[in-house]
Amino acid sequence: MTKKKTKECEICGGAGWVPVSEDDSDFAEIKEKWGQHADAYITKRRCDCLLEKQFLRWVGPPIYNARKINESPLLGRENENLFITASRGELLSHLRFVLAHQDLTFFWTMTNDSDLRDIFVGNVEDYPSVSSFVKRPELVIIQLAVLSYKNVAMSGVVLEALRTRQFNGKPTWVVNPPTTPFRDGHLAWSPELEYFIDEYFDTIKIKSRASKGSGNTQKKKIRSNVQDIDIF
Repeated sequence: MTKKKTKECEICGGAGWVPVSEDDSDFAEIKEKWGQHADAYITKRRCDCLLEKQFLRWVGPPIYNARKINESPLLGRENENLFITASRGELLSHLRFVLAHQDLTFFWTMTNDSDLRDIFVGNVEDYPSVSSFVKRPELVIIQLAVLSYKNVAMSGVVLEALRTRQFNGKPTWVVNPPTTPFRDGHLAWSPELEYFIDEYFDTIKIKSRASKGSGNTQKKKIRSNVQDIDIF
């Protein structure tokens, strides 16, 4: 069985880099800074095909292959605490859009309540505690309702993660699917966790395209900072 040959980029021929001419804006910026020595500092730049490959490695296939959208209420709120109600598919689309506007050096991570449980019980060698896992990234995204059986410590584990982030002055996005309301009966819910989220998080509800036109036009706003966002 022969391996399928990957089509080479028509711009760089597969090299991943393209020369920077004196007419290029990148060269103009360097020349303004370094004058006649500019060509010693920049002679080539990454081709779009290389940037695309690096973006894929950075975000992973699920986010990279998500439906492309042109706007998101999450963009520009990377430094804020958010409680986001969204389906998995919509979340990935919005993360794709938001991360496409970040530099590849932006340190973010996405986890879920099941992974946090594994760290808490000592099943992850690289992280001896929940706090050691969540304290370093610039943005941590926690997906709830992945855990599928009751663990009495789960709400406390999530609360520890959020308090650790708050203590270190770093933002967290908590994401919950609309099919599993965050209330009594939710496997990660507790009055203490709900109170903490109400106190320190803004709430955003992203409706899936499938819900559009369902006829349910009446909406009850529980708090003034809740945003109902229609995505087309």
